[in-house]
Amino acid sequence: MSKLSFKHWSIKKENIPILLVLTAAALMRIAIMAVYGVDYSLNSDDLSYVNAAQTFCETGQITMHGVISAQIMPGMLWLLAPFVLLFGTGTALWASLKLFWLLMSLCSICGVYKIVLLYAERKFAVLSSIFFLAIDFAWMDNLILTETPFMLALVYLVYASLRLADTQKKRYFWQICFWYMFALLLKATIAPYPLFLFGYLWLKKYDMKLMLRQMGIAALVVLAFIVPWSVRNYIRFDNFIPLTYGAGNPKLLGSYQGDLAPLDEELDYQTNVYDKMPEEMKKYYADDGTLRPEYEGDGWYEDYKAAYYSLELDGMKADYRISVWREEATKDYLVSTFIKKPYMMVYNSFYWEDMFGIPISVNYWFRRVDLILFIIGCIGIILNRKRWKEGLFLMCEYLFQIFVYAFTFSFERYGQTLYFFRFIIIGWGVNELAVYIRRKRQKVLSSR
Repeated sequence: MSKLSFKHWSIKKENIPILLVLTAAALMRIAIMAVYGVDYSLNSDDLSYVNAAQTFCETGQITMHGVISAQIMPGMLWLLAPFVLLFGTGTALWASLKLFWLLMSLCSICGVYKIVLLYAERKFAVLSSIFFLAIDFAWMDNLILTETPFMLALVYLVYASLRLADTQKKRYFWQICFWYMFALLLKATIAPYPLFLFGYLWLKKYDMKLMLRQMGIAALVVLAFIVPWSVRNYIRFDNFIPLTYGAGNPKLLGSYQGDLAPLDEELDYQTNVYDKMPEEMKKYYADDGTLRPEYEGDGWYEDYKAAYYSLELDGMKADYRISVWREEATKDYLVSTFIKKPYMMVYNSFYWEDMFGIPISVNYWFRRVDLILFIIGCIGIILNRKRWKEGLFLMCEYLFQIFVYAFTFSFERYGQTLYFFRFIIIGWGVNELAVYIRRKRQKVLSSR
């Protein structure tokens, strides 16, 4: 096997292409840090996460927007806390976090490369990794948001799942447990993943006794977090909250994502929402649905329960709006939920500010190319049916994540972390198509 040798180390030549991709990806992210500063921020959720991590280190409390909260899973704060403890609250903190986010992004690229390499030639694995060179990924990885670590967890969760199905080795089971908990502690939307994994392993004729035993162990691992977290939430909020209570607001926002979505002025919120508020909520909200003055804080709510009931009230309003939308404009609701919102999740770009003058249209060019190659890749996998179970597993998880948001709020930020599913299909599927064409050509030549 040929190597490129230096004085103290060597590189296998077949690894040079992926190393070039990783180098280019790293340089793009470093360039953004160098030009726009390590403290570059949206001054939105990213800053709130960092502030919440500082509060956690000082008080031990899980907060968001300055109040005790279960709006988010605690994983992000736990991930940031060691950096706060080591580097304090200044520029050094932001620099260390940005470098850590850069490292996670490179690991995600490697993970996708490794997945494709399971089923395809090396050059097609490199093809999949190239799509991470789009500027929106570099921009996203310079924001201290959950997207970068969540994508890392999901990439390696998928990798470990595929390896477990093929090898049944214990180390991949423990990797699944680790990456699943990592992902769950960042975003609750990953919670149903074991259902898809169970179906995939069943299709692969995985040892059923072993599967049930491992499922029991995994359930205990999850419960080791869920039980104390639920108890904490019940003590704080007087309600059973196994994961988060943050779904009300995005669901409300999503109820406006339609051409014929009901207008606020046409709705009777008083009768259908405010008059139905539970008694505990009425302690914080007046009969007309406005927050009582004594709970109004500086930019957020003075009392953490007021913040909690704010999102609960958003959920009630969303349910009412959606019920009216379904009844009065059923076709528009269905088109929005099953066509327009999924389209936003598979095409839009999470890129709010132009970096180095590069417009968002460049990212849309990447999307069009990868969507075309994705369709070609799907055709290749269908034609070579040997690995259809893996293809079905990947597509089911991808589509599930898309429709979780299609039924609530479609947002480019959420869709960006899911594009890697397509990149996997591209490298693997295009390889399968090439193999299929090669076999057909050989049959034609041999028949002459």
